[in-house]
Amino acid sequence: MGRALPVGQVAPSVAPAVLGLSGFDVDGLAPRTALHALALLASSTEEASRGILEEKLYKRASPAVVIVLTKDGFGSGSVLSRDGRILTNWHVVSGYSEVGVIYKPKIEGASISDASVVVARVLATDKTADLALLEAAVVPSSAGVLPLGDPTDVEIGADVSAIGHPTGEAWTYTRGIISQVRLAYQWKEMDGSEHTADVIQTQTPINPGNSGGPLLTDTGRVIGVNAFKLEGAEGLNYAISITEIRKFLASQTQSSTTSQKSSECEPKVVYKGRSQQNDGDLTTFDIDCSGRARLAFFAPDDPSKPYEAWIDRNGTGKIDMIVYADGRTFKKWKYSLIDSSDSGKFDVMGIHSDGTLNPTSYVAYKP
Repeated sequence: MGRALPVGQVAPSVAPAVLGLSGFDVDGLAPRTALHALALLASSTEEASRGILEEKLYKRASPAVVIVLTKDGFGSGSVLSRDGRILTNWHVVSGYSEVGVIYKPKIEGASISDASVVVARVLATDKTADLALLEAAVVPSSAGVLPLGDPTDVEIGADVSAIGHPTGEAWTYTRGIISQVRLAYQWKEMDGSEHTADVIQTQTPINPGNSGGPLLTDTGRVIGVNAFKLEGAEGLNYAISITEIRKFLASQTQSSTTSQKSSECEPKVVYKGRSQQNDGDLTTFDIDCSGRARLAFFAPDDPSKPYEAWIDRNGTGKIDMIVYADGRTFKKWKYSLIDSSDSGKFDVMGIHSDGTLNPTSYVAYKP
């Protein structure tokens, strides 16, 4: 059982109507008009994507990260839904039925005060996995919502980011890589609390005040809740894995507006047939048991055009990622166009060097 330093408290889905049943345009942009991006592919791997993606990720994700306050200290939390559901660590809110939360100010770096505190009740906790779910009484319009990732998003060596409030330095952004996944990992906190959970080991710097905050993929999906680092070691930081997060959320009777799926959920066909424009075959899938389509495969009749996958990554009802196959096969994917900030415009290109639906690298995209 590893000895851990808690980093939590610091003492004082595309809808069927979009996927082919009422047209193909995505906010006025037909997917096939983006095919000219193929010309960029040859040079795209040489472009410097680092920095561009990080800036966009922080801008998009930070409004969905809150400060969680108790009389004993504070930590971080991730807003999961517009109705105020917030995910954090058990050890951040342990012993409390109500806590305070502070949302990020509209102006970067603006000061916060007692008037900024919103009351949130503790809906559910899992001491063993060190997770807690809150419900805030108020959610300001400026707050964001973070989508949940999936176990397939967790890959050794992948870049990940964290946003939190280390030692009181509010809304701090750090970045690192996934070092390993530790199943059924055991650790013990300084107060004697013992925990067991699947965790993600990262080199992403975290410190007291980061606990409860999100560990994020490059597309802004939550794949972990930052929780602790090993005492006396450098670069050994740990987050509660998305497998535990989904299990915890699925066990709650309260529903969430985020697309949460249980491990038993199997993809189901929502629609299979011709496209509305009758220019190809279309199949849409409910991939998270939400009752609506979030993934579609399109096979154009024109043999010169590649197959496509359309994805609603965040469950907002809008296509925010289009993946293009390497020719006429659904088994090998070449590149994708991504709307990284839910703006309705594709601004990032994903490179799929291994042929899977998950990009292996990213570059900026300017149509």
